[in-house]
Amino acid sequence: MSPITQAAHRFAEDAEICWHDSPLTLVPLVAHEDQQEDVVEALRLYDTLLDHRRLFVVYRAPFKAAATYFSGLAVQIAGDYERVRAGVVAEGVELPAFVVGDDGTVPSGALKRAAHTMHQAARLLGERFAGIVVALVPELVHDASGWLESVRILASTRWSLRVRIAAFAPLGGLLVEALRQGGAAFDVEPEGEHAPTASPRWSAGYDGRAPVDEISAEHATSTSPSAGAGTRLGAFLVDAAEALGAGRPVNAIASYRRARVLCQAEGLAERELTVLMALGAAYLAADLPELGAESYRQAALLAEIRKAWPLASRAWLGVGTAHERREKHAAAAVALRAAAVAAKLGESVPLRIESTRLAGLCLLQLGREDEAMLELRGVVDLGVGVSASERRASTLAEAAKMLVKLLERRGLNEEAHRVRRIVLSEEAEEE
Repeated sequence: MSPITQAAHRFAEDAEICWHDSPLTLVPLVAHEDQQEDVVEALRLYDTLLDHRRLFVVYRAPFKAAATYFSGLAVQIAGDYERVRAGVVAEGVELPAFVVGDDGTVPSGALKRAAHTMHQAARLLGERFAGIVVALVPELVHDASGWLESVRILASTRWSLRVRIAAFAPLGGLLVEALRQGGAAFDVEPEGEHAPTASPRWSAGYDGRAPVDEISAEHATSTSPSAGAGTRLGAFLVDAAEALGAGRPVNAIASYRRARVLCQAEGLAERELTVLMALGAAYLAADLPELGAESYRQAALLAEIRKAWPLASRAWLGVGTAHERREKHAAAAVALRAAAVAAKLGESVPLRIESTRLAGLCLLQLGREDEAMLELRGVVDLGVGVSASERRASTLAEAAKMLVKLLERRGLNEEAHRVRRIVLSEEAEEE
């Protein structure tokens, strides 16, 4: 992967974070002036590769005057909406036709019309889509003061959460100075020279807590990076840990992503795996569960390829937790069952019990009580044959209590008594 391509991926993910959950009303797309085409390509590539469920509009017309510019923007939004409407017909989805009104041709009227068009498109897209993203990347700006004033108006406008706007902001230009706010930065990663030499190893639990050092000796002995790369990797991970500790998960995400790119460039698959785990936890901390699920999923697949089954189990647990954040119970149950399979292959009883218990919870949320009871019975049967220390390290007691309630509700009192006797009575004695 070339440095430019790496930068494009980082840039696009920065923008995605801003569009998911950001106090910014308008996100600056910060890059060097001569990188405008790279920025456009990154946006279009990202639109193609990620299922972000948004109408994605990249507007390239030159800015000569506000009237013509924003009138043209309204027309393109309507046209892009109609193309989406035609495209989803094949999937059996019907969206209403788009009708553009005319609010006049004076600058304020044209801008108002464009804003109205954005809101109308977001509304008509319905629940199947998350809304609309409009990226303003004019090929040329003939009227700098008019462009600056227009962007200031857009930045001060209160937009619906279903409308996201971004504008190309060249480094050293008027927009960067005027907006004075964070955004998505397009930068080619420089060679780092001043950074700590430590290279901590991170992984993450299913609950999205801050990453902890849980790598086995087998996976800690991965191919070592070059001296310079090791220094940079250590710096990225330290920066991420400090950002998480300070309650800045978005900053941690940026550092973890840079660490991952470095691992890929150096061929450090095991370290990439643990960075992906940490990245998934950071996404959850930033309340970006969709991105968290994808990061954990990539970690799980990489762990399965390397037969690192305990890590694969934890990664699938992360996927399940991320799906639960969005109340996607069916998807979460599938991931948690995959976690149980990986835990079985890795001979990790506590992980197997926990993933199966959580899968049962998801099934209960879906109203599939029979399946949930089957999962919980499996947990109890598994716990009977393990040592007391393994039972204490697991969530067997919680699973047993859930099962007892379900059994008693169905009048299966004899089985409920048996579960109490073989599991919960031991818990009481140990207390």
